[in-house]
Amino acid sequence: MNLKKIIKEALKEDINKKDLTTFYLRNKEKIVKAKVVAKEEGILCGINLLKQVFLTYDKKIKFPFSLKDGNYFKKGQVLCEIIGKASSILTCERVALNFLQRLSGIATLTNNFVEKVKKYNVKILDTRKT
Repeated sequence: MNLKKIIKEALKEDINKKDLTTFYLRNKEKIVKAKVVAKEEGILCGINLLKQVFLTYDKKIKFPFSLKDGNYFKKGQVLCEIIGKASSILTCERVALNFLQRLSGIATLTNNFVEKVKKYNVKILDTRKT
């Protein structure tokens, strides 16, 4: 399954839950700015996937600022800014954040292991079971 299909399936599943906040939004077309803010420190991973989720739903969404994958971030730090229609941002935010949180969590945990074994002159490598 390719990435675009995964994104579309995730959005389809989430949108079918009928988000009442978006449904009752008075000015769905209003252009707003949203910020993704870190709840704790970590290593960022999945920022491009987050952008793809939003752009799959609304090609006009803009990202004036974002950190890059692999960047360390602190609690409370802005990871990304998003500008677009309020309805588009609210529709996509849960799916986009789920991907970002999962991937950043894996990157952060992996980095913790790498840091712990540095003094032993070993490397942690990925493996793929087939």
